[in-house]
Amino acid sequence: MSSITSLYIPVFPKEFTLFGAECSKENISTFFETTLGLGKVSRVDLASRVSGGGPSIFVHFSEWTKEGDTFCQHLETLEKSGIGYKWSGSQIANPTNPKKQPYIVIKINKKPIPTFTIPMEELNVHQLQHAIVTMEEELKAKQLIIDEQLKRIKYYEDMINRSFTP
Repeated sequence: MSSITSLYIPVFPKEFTLFGAECSKENISTFFETTLGLGKVSRVDLASRVSGGGPSIFVHFSEWTKEGDTFCQHLETLEKSGIGYKWSGSQIANPTNPKKQPYIVIKINKKPIPTFTIPMEELNVHQLQHAIVTMEEELKAKQLIIDEQLKRIKYYEDMINRSFTP
């Protein structure tokens, strides 16, 4: 069993698509679990980069498959030579340059950021940035749910008001 718990893609160019859609936590998870068959993904972190050009992606695993263990061993060998694993396939496309086959580099994440099990005041700056981005994403998702519920409430209020209007 591999002692590696996390992999990362240093940059996923913003013009690339995955499964024909914009890069998201869900399709990254599907890519690593189903397409590559590496194991069970417990969490995906997307980190914006100061230089732009697309996010860095950190994929955390709760368990590895046999293929995942083999893949990790291969990554360890490659990284001893200072290189990452270059992956290209039909799942990744570059709509801005369809003639050129895009690829991503996959590396071992040597400093995985843990889930928030420690008090916020004890987090370092990178963990805090990650916490803020995660909370902002969760807040956006919750706000969408709230907005939808408010629309429903408004719809039912209007129905009630119409039915009692003489």
